[in-house]
This record gives sequence, C-alpha cells and structure tokens, in this order.
Amino acid sequence: MNQAGGKINSLTDLAMWGKSDEDIIGACAWFSLSALYSLVDYLGAAVASWKSKVYDHYGVTLKRNVDELTGEPESMDFVFTCKSHPEFHPGPRVRGRSKTGDGTTNLRTDVDVCLKKQGIEAPKASSSYVKVPPYSEKVHCALIATRCAKHARPINTVLDDDYLAEVEMLRPGTKVPHLSTVQRDLMNIYECTSTYVCNYFAVSQFLGQ
Repeated sequence: MNQAGGKINSLTDLAMWGKSDEDIIGACAWFSLSALYSLVDYLGAAVASWKSKVYDHYGVTLKRNVDELTGEPESMDFVFTCKSHPEFHPGPRVRGRSKTGDGTTNLRTDVDVCLKKQGIEAPKASSSYVKVPPYSEKVHCALIATRCAKHARPINTVLDDDYLAEVEMLRPGTKVPHLSTVQRDLMNIYECTSTYVCNYFAVSQFLGQ
C-alpha cells in the first residue's frame, strides 16, 4: 500500500466523514510520485490494502451510521454484496471501516458457497495475483494512457478493430475513449512526471552540495 493510502486508512471514521464514498472506498490518481509510469495508483482507499482475491467477488459500498437521536456521525461500515448472484448469499457482509485488518474467512466461505451453487470450482489462492482496480471509464482511460506511455504504443490503438472486439468480448457495451482523450491523458503524464523528475534532480543536487 502506498504512503498516501496508509495515511488515509489510519484516519478515524469521524475524520473521514466529509470525504466522498468513492474517496474512502477506492479512488484513482492520475499520477504517482513513486514511479514514472505508475498512472493507476490507489490513493486512499481501503481497497488498496485488500490483497485477497476474494474481494473481487463483491461490490463494496459504504454505510454511514449516525446517532438516532442527534443525527451526529458515529461510524462507517463497508458493505460487501455479491456482484453476480446475491441470492446465493445469506446477505451482504458488513465490516467496520476501522476493522480493515480483519480476516476474510466469512467472505471466502460465502464465495465458496456461491460458486458451488453456480457449479463453479472455487479458484485456488495464488501468491502471484495482481490487484486490479474496479472498472470505471476513468480507470479504463488511465490504463490505455499508461500502456501507450510504458510500451511506446501509438494512441490510435484504441481504433484497432481487434482491440475493440476484445473489449466488447470482455465487457460488452464498454465505451472506448476518443483519441483526443488518450492524447490529453498522455500530456498529463508528461507534465506530471516532468515536474517530478525536475524536483527529484533539484533535491538530489541540493543534497549533494
């Protein structure tokens, strides 16, 4: 988990009350100071610290608890709901935001039951699993721009018929960003990383004196 995410997750529920649900659950940044081409980087969010693959089975929402009499904020809970077959679960699982370090035993048990009812064998845990952010148009755009920057791919790859067919196959109805959007994002990467590199060498030169 990155430093920013650690700071946010360590804050109390009341300190985070004014933040949006998206910021608390999982928000994406458009740049990272830790690596030149690390564009899709979790800033905040609890999702960044959830390494188990079991979480991919669930959609996560935030429940804000208030005092029934005064309406004052009290606490926050994460609510885990099956993305595909909630009817195969006893109900959504609820876990306090401050208990992000709790294990996944109950969540995993529910997943195994759900998959069994679907006739699917539960996948074995893998240490090589790569954490993937939940889908959004912004994340999709960020990944495309990152790929172009990282692997020197032309921005017009988003017009490739085979790529469009692949996207439609994996997630039907997904909107692919326009060329101008990819170009704008690449310029943002260039500007952000250029500033970082300049600051890095300026500090390095200062410390070397």
